[in-house]
Parts: sequence; C-alpha cells; structure tokens
Amino acid sequence: MKKIIFLTSIMLILFTVACAKKEGTVYETAVSRGNLVIGLDATFAPMGFKEENGEIVGFDIDLAKAVGEYLKLEVISQPINWDTKEFELKSKQIDMIWNGLTITESRKENMLFSKSYMNNSQIVITNRESVKTVNDLKNLKVGIQTNSSAEFAVKDSNIANDIQLLKFDDYATALYELQNNLIDAIVVDDIVGRYMLTVKNITNLFILDEDFGSEEYGIGFNLGEIKLKEKIDEALTYLLESGVAAEISNKWFGNNLFILGE
Repeated sequence: MKKIIFLTSIMLILFTVACAKKEGTVYETAVSRGNLVIGLDATFAPMGFKEENGEIVGFDIDLAKAVGEYLKLEVISQPINWDTKEFELKSKQIDMIWNGLTITESRKENMLFSKSYMNNSQIVITNRESVKTVNDLKNLKVGIQTNSSAEFAVKDSNIANDIQLLKFDDYATALYELQNNLIDAIVVDDIVGRYMLTVKNITNLFILDEDFGSEEYGIGFNLGEIKLKEKIDEALTYLLESGVAAEISNKWFGNNLFILGE
C-alpha cells in the first residue's frame, strides 16, 4: 500500500513539472501567440489614452509598438482598471503593465521592472492662488487617482494626516472637480498634469513649484519573468541607440525625455 502511495506521489510530481514546462514563461507564450498584451489605463494622456474614434494612442503605445517591431511581435493594448492592475498581471490577463508606471520599493515586492525609461515627479495643481507650498494644502480637499503613485506619495508625506484625500478612478474626473471648485487641488504625474492643462487650454489653475518628489517610470512584469524583462530591456536599448525613442518622445513632448536607467 505504501509503495502505491509513493508511486502515486512521484507520478503527481512529474505531472506537475511537465505541466509547468508546457506552460512556459510569459515571453515564450507571447512568441507562440505572436503578440504581447500590455495593460494600461486608457485615460492616462499622453502616455496611453483612447481617442474619440476609439483608437488607443500615446507615448507609451508608440514606444511599445516600436519594441514589438524589434521583437517581431504584435502589440495589443488592453485597457484595465488601474486599481486592479496587479491582479490583472498576476492572473495573466495581460503580459505586462506599461502606462506611466512608477517604480517604487513596495511595487518591487510584487512585480519585476524593466530598466527605467523616463523621469517624473508628482506635482500639485490647484485652483487657489493662496496655495504656494505643499504645506498650504493642510485642511484642504486634495484629489488623486486610486492606487496611483500620487496616492502613495501623499500618504508618505508629512501632511498626510492634515488633508482630506479624495480618490478618483481617473484624472479626467479629478480635473473636472478641480475646475468646478469641488476640490482644492490634485496631485498628479508631472507629464500627465501639464499635458492636460495644455490640451484643454486651462489657464485658471496653478502648478506649485514644490512637488511630492521625483521618480522614474518602468514596465512591470510578474516576478520571475526574467526572460521577458531581458527582451524588453534589449529592445529599449536598441531604441535608445537607434534614435527611435528620441523621435517618439519628440512627437509627444517636443523634446527628448527618454532615458535608460537601471
């Protein structure tokens, strides 16, 4: 009887190993499918957003497509709820998160990151001329996007307990509330915030000189997907050296903001 149980256990182990080998890595699966699926918040202009005709465009989209061309893989842009992005990644509904994703120590515990490719900061946009510094936000209503880098930055600041933090699904809604004086300020990615003000020709809001700190954008993968990270980093290096990344950046920002860190 013990021999039967032992042999059954061995067979079960071998079956599990075989299935794991058959499943392969995300990169191997992507190659077999012929495409890479990137998850994004489709309201996060200019990094990735949906136009009126339904097409998803943006800096990150163009960069991802250029990476896809290098790897000879089609890139599929999959809109997701930003608040559940890590679940989407872990459940393999997407291959990676690529949409102005800030590299943080807490996120490193749950995902693997590419080399950083853009610098960023969390700026404050307000409708109050009296607000000159971050400390002036005390006792005011401050909007952020749920589960965003802005939320983490504000919560880690020394005024976290002195403001009324309001969470929104997207920054378009937060900006609407700010313009209509329903909140007093928003904390948002520098690139995204300035883009929104420029595109919408908003001149009655103010950007503080002081911000909530600098950061870097990276592409997020599931832990252990080293092959996928290496391939994406290889492609990003090519885009840097060939000048393609600079061309894409100039198209969206008017200058070259592309970097390649560690």
